[in-house]
Amino acid sequence: MKINPLRNLFMLAENFCQTLSYERILSKHEIVRIFVLYDGDPDRAKKSIKSAINQSYPHKKIFVALITTENISELLKILGSLLSEIEFVDKSELQSEIFKPNGSYVQFIIPGDILLPDKIKNCVEYANSTYRPAIICSDLTENFTLELFPIVPVYDNNNEIFISPGKNLLKSILPNSIFFKSWLSRLFFVQPILSRAYWLNVWLQTMDLRNNNLESHSIFFISNAVLNFNINFFNEKLVERGCKSWTERDLIYFKNISQNISAQIK
Repeated sequence: MKINPLRNLFMLAENFCQTLSYERILSKHEIVRIFVLYDGDPDRAKKSIKSAINQSYPHKKIFVALITTENISELLKILGSLLSEIEFVDKSELQSEIFKPNGSYVQFIIPGDILLPDKIKNCVEYANSTYRPAIICSDLTENFTLELFPIVPVYDNNNEIFISPGKNLLKSILPNSIFFKSWLSRLFFVQPILSRAYWLNVWLQTMDLRNNNLESHSIFFISNAVLNFNINFFNEKLVERGCKSWTERDLIYFKNISQNISAQIK
C-alpha cells in the first residue's frame, strides 16, 4: 500500500481541530435538559431513558415528564439504580419547568425512541458553529423524497445540511398525509427560543392518551414548532424510532390537526 504523507498529515490536523473544537464547547458547560415524555409504558420509557443517560455529551440533566401516572410503580422498579440520575416532573408543572432558564438546550424523547450516543453532542456542536433557533435531525430519505420540499442545500464541515422554511414545509407535508409520528425526538431546541413557545400549555391541556397515543399528539407540538421557528434538517440519522402504531382515532386526530394547521398557513 502506497503511503501518502501529506494526506495523513491533513487528516491528523483535521482530527486535532475537531478535538480542540469539542473541548472548547465542553468548557462552556452548556446544559442540555432531556425530557422523556412518559406515556404509561415502562419498558419503552426505560429504553429511552437509558439512551439519554448513555449520551456522549456530559453536561445533561434528565427528566421524566409524567404525562400519565399509569404503571408508575412498575416504572420505578424497572429503573432501579438509574433513579439517581433522573428527576421527575408532573404534567401540570412541565411547561413551567421547560420555561426555566436552567440550561442552554432542550431535547424531548418519545418513549421507545433511542437517541444514538452522539446525537446531542452533534447538535450542540452544530448549534455552536451556526446559531439556529431550532434544529430537527432527521434522515430525510426515510419516509419521503426531497422532491416534495422547497429545500435549499448548504454545506457545513463537509456534511450536507438542508434548510426549509417552516410554512413551506407544512404546505408540502400536510396535503401528502406524511405523519410526524415521533419526530419530536429529533427536535433539538435552543432554550431562549423554546421559552417563547406559548402554545405549549395548550398542547398539554388537550393531550388525552386514552384516545390518541403520544406520537399523534406530537403533531400539534411539531406543527407549531415549524410554524413559529426556522427548522433545520440534518441529512443523517441520529434517532432510532420506537413508534407506536397508528390507530383509527390517531388518523382522525391527524386529519383534524392537518386541517387546522392548513387553514393557518394559507
